[in-house]
Amino acid sequence: MLILKLTLICLFFISSFEGCALSGHLPEEAFASPTLQIVVFRLNKLSGTLPRSLMTNPGLVSLKLEESSITGTLPADIDKMVNLTRLELNMAIGGTLPPSLGNMVKLQALSLVLTRLTGTIPSELGNLKSLATLDIWAENLEGPIPASIGQLESLEVLSLDHINTGPISRTRRANWKPIEIPEAIGNLSRLTHLDLNGGFSGTVPASITRLRALKNLVMLQTSVGGAFPADFGNLPLEMFSLS
Repeated sequence: MLILKLTLICLFFISSFEGCALSGHLPEEAFASPTLQIVVFRLNKLSGTLPRSLMTNPGLVSLKLEESSITGTLPADIDKMVNLTRLELNMAIGGTLPPSLGNMVKLQALSLVLTRLTGTIPSELGNLKSLATLDIWAENLEGPIPASIGQLESLEVLSLDHINTGPISRTRRANWKPIEIPEAIGNLSRLTHLDLNGGFSGTVPASITRLRALKNLVMLQTSVGGAFPADFGNLPLEMFSLS
């Protein structure tokens, strides 16, 4: 019955299910409709894996999933979603970030929270010139952060969280290495909010003083040491949190 109802509902422009107590798996056949543009599943009781038809639908403009019991990976051909502007996944997806994300040039928001992602951030993400928000929470994501991140000319919010806590917390792999803050971060001239939490080390790069739009800076549970750059006090910060 769930499969039939979802298949029928997903023929429409928008499918939104928030706190509806839906259970079971998301059916593959429910998300192939070319008319479907917006999908929201949030705070239900769904399980299973991400349907491929949902993660490759070229008609989708916005996809938001906040379902803690759904697993899966991001498909290598996720760039088939050529019209997607918002991708927000708050769930235990694993695997790596596919380089093909860099082909999704209409993306304005990419948020991957409470994930089990591993590997590195692909340099191809620097191609996302329209991206305003980049939020990744993955305790086993590794460095280096690519210099191409400095090419995100529209970026206003950057949040990279590697804190080893939360409902999916695991022991980090033995070969995991801390991540240094890249010098290229100083090229993000529109950045207003910078969150760097968890597994960061090294020093704060001098280039951070070029972030003249920066209002909020949060650095929690890091191993970053040394002195702050000489002109750090000239940043227009309204909130600075360090621990």
